[in-house]
Amino acid sequence: MNDKRLDRLYPALTAKERGLLVLRAYKAGQKPDAEIYRSTPSSQGRAFNRYIRLMNAVNGELATVLQVLQVQVEKLDLRHAWFLTVHRWSIETGVAATEEHPFRDDEYIAGEDGEPLIPWPTWDRVEAEKRAELKRLVADGTIVGRTRGRALSLNAGSFYDWLGRPVPAVTKRGALYDVHRDEDADEVAALRRSRAMVQQVIDHAPQRLALPLDLGTPIESPLPAGGYEDSLGRALALAIRDGLQIHWQELRAIEVGVGEVAEEFGGEDPLKPEVRALLDGCLASCTGLRGQMADFVEIELPEPAEDDVEQVRAFIEKMSEG
Repeated sequence: MNDKRLDRLYPALTAKERGLLVLRAYKAGQKPDAEIYRSTPSSQGRAFNRYIRLMNAVNGELATVLQVLQVQVEKLDLRHAWFLTVHRWSIETGVAATEEHPFRDDEYIAGEDGEPLIPWPTWDRVEAEKRAELKRLVADGTIVGRTRGRALSLNAGSFYDWLGRPVPAVTKRGALYDVHRDEDADEVAALRRSRAMVQQVIDHAPQRLALPLDLGTPIESPLPAGGYEDSLGRALALAIRDGLQIHWQELRAIEVGVGEVAEEFGGEDPLKPEVRALLDGCLASCTGLRGQMADFVEIELPEPAEDDVEQVRAFIEKMSEG
């Protein structure tokens, strides 16, 4: 289209059409034609400026809000990694007696590399049976120990006598004896402090998580004296669930607000590609994390309340005021 024809078309454009031309140019990474502005009649000035301010509001101020939400969603991913660590830790704390169980050949399955593996349902069943058996043995005095809620503590000597195996030669705190020279007293003191810290972690090891997680049961505070039990895992899952629901509603409210701005542009998405990718990426991260937590707890992602959407509307309107 030649310049003369453009000169004839520009004066005939409506304020919305001018706004669309500017929006599409910016979305394409181009500078809008200056004639769009120069040919704007004074009667369209207010309406045209509103389209420009709306475009700037959702791609500027609202994009900043999205960047903050992106950081918050990423923090939930870190909590998820922590949760998986606690879950794995809780599995390892229940392994000892179960490892002594003589699994039948038909209870094994083939792993990815062909190695024989015990499936988790079978392992969980045997672990529950062993825990119940150990509690009975403590109750009838066969093994010296005590129970506190779900926590079970056993005397090492009594436990290994029952297993028919020698007690490992360890210190009271469970670390192998080390021999040091007298002049290494400072180093020994530092080692003792370090091992005391590690032992404290071991003493408070979480118990195997009962799945699906019950997030409705109150979490004890302070934590039980016998250890974290399942409190740490449930607390992390609760934080992930609540964070997901809050941020999902915030993101969906923004998406609704952006959709309403799009209606003013005749259905044209007002977001630049990088801002659209930011919004869609945050929403996808939330649904992805919900899927990753599905084996542990079902998380509903509710739609935003009308008040949440109204706050986004008010924010956009305030940022686009003349």
